[in-house]
Amino acid sequence: MPGGSTKKICPFCQGILFCAQKICCHCKKEQPLKQCLKKKLQRFDDKREEWVVGHKKNHNSASIKDEAIIMLEKLHAIGYKPVLLLGKENKKKENKCEILTPRCTLSTYAQDYLQKIGSFYEYLCEGWTQYSNDDQLITLHLTPCDPLENTSNREVVRTTRVEQTSTTEGEMEQTSTTEGEMEQTSTAEGEMEQTSTAEGEMEQTSTTEGEMEQTSTAEGRMEQTSTAEGRMEQTSTTEGEMEQTSTAEGRMEQTSTAEGRMEQTSTTEGEMEQTSTTEGEMDRRSLQRGRWSRRALQRGGWSRRALRRAKVIRTDLKSYNICLRGKRHKRIAPITLAKRLSPSGVL
Repeated sequence: MPGGSTKKICPFCQGILFCAQKICCHCKKEQPLKQCLKKKLQRFDDKREEWVVGHKKNHNSASIKDEAIIMLEKLHAIGYKPVLLLGKENKKKENKCEILTPRCTLSTYAQDYLQKIGSFYEYLCEGWTQYSNDDQLITLHLTPCDPLENTSNREVVRTTRVEQTSTTEGEMEQTSTTEGEMEQTSTAEGEMEQTSTAEGEMEQTSTTEGEMEQTSTAEGRMEQTSTAEGRMEQTSTTEGEMEQTSTAEGRMEQTSTAEGRMEQTSTTEGEMEQTSTTEGEMDRRSLQRGRWSRRALQRGGWSRRALRRAKVIRTDLKSYNICLRGKRHKRIAPITLAKRLSPSGVL
């Protein structure tokens, strides 16, 4: 809708009209602007003292400055170029000015003018009173001017423009004189460059002489290196003899290590015999206890033929209801059983 979707009430005639209408259609009066802002200011005025006491007590004044910086960034993102000037009295009752700007780049002359604005703002802070009544608020009213005053203002503007142009011409003349001085300095620099090139040629000749001396010293060093090579050959022959003696010593060490290994093998064989005897004793003990296992008989010295015979004897024992493993078996002395099953007849 052209008038807006929501509606509001006119403060003068209490008529209902759309929010976007700036003039009431009933009483034909202009609607006051920024009513929401006035309501917010009234709410803030109602609890101003409590808010100030709370922030001073909790030391949260820095957060307000952070919110102001975020506000500057938002305005800068929209397209504005905001600058926030902050002034405060310190303990010495001196006004200190602080300028807050969003993240932007300023030229050198812009930075100079910004500093000047800060210095002017310090003078403004001297006549600043924190608490003010509604009667002391400054309002600007635009009124139409007389035509004569307009002509006089135009003449003043023209005179100021003429003065500005004259000052700019004077500045241009100064720049031309400075350009002439720069040309003179450039010619002087050219002469200095010529003298520097001549000095460079003199330095090159001195460097060539130094190179000739270096070549002579290099030849002397080559002769010294040739004599050193002869000495190195002699030392290489002596090193070859030393290597031969070291190889002979290595062979002697190898023979000694081989003898040590032979001794170790003999000791390991003795240990194996001891283990075999211990295994035989364990097998005998197992047979005496009545335990039967093919692996135990193989360790005890039984051959395959004897094992086959023992298997037949074992089947015969099963026919007589005598078994070594199981629940149903007749009691028999394990020594007699071992004698029957032993290959030599004597265990």
